[in-house]
Amino acid sequence: MVIVAFSGTPGTGKTTLAQAFARKKAWEYMDLGQYAKSRGLYDSYDLSKRCYIIDTNRLNRDVLSSIKPGVNMVIDSHLSHYLPSNVVKLCVITTCSVLKELERRLKARDYGPQKVRENLDAEIFKVCQIEATESGHKILVLDTCQLSTKECLEKIEQELSK
Repeated sequence: MVIVAFSGTPGTGKTTLAQAFARKKAWEYMDLGQYAKSRGLYDSYDLSKRCYIIDTNRLNRDVLSSIKPGVNMVIDSHLSHYLPSNVVKLCVITTCSVLKELERRLKARDYGPQKVRENLDAEIFKVCQIEATESGHKILVLDTCQLSTKECLEKIEQELSK
């Protein structure tokens, strides 16, 4: 069983890349955010940010108990780096070095000014990458503003073959 987690600031291309990788490999795909919502693994809903506050400890326990032995998986969410490093073979962190492009993507999602600013700050300060590093993950950072999807997929394959 191989699990590849895709994480990164919202709008950096992690879902596009995770879905492309899952299709290419014919692996099971899990949208961790949707999974958490469907299973009620959140503490509350933040009206000002228009998002659920996910309990990552409950999420981890639930996800780990639902993983089918021997099934390769792609797990996609800006929270996927919270999964234990001993079950994740590779944590792909997507970034977008062109902040104006990231801002455009976030506004296209109808994010309010506060949420756009918060996500731009998270990207500037590399929050997902730092948290993944602190969790002990093997990390591959891919700048989706500089690399094509095809180039990113090739880099993931190379990293997994090591």
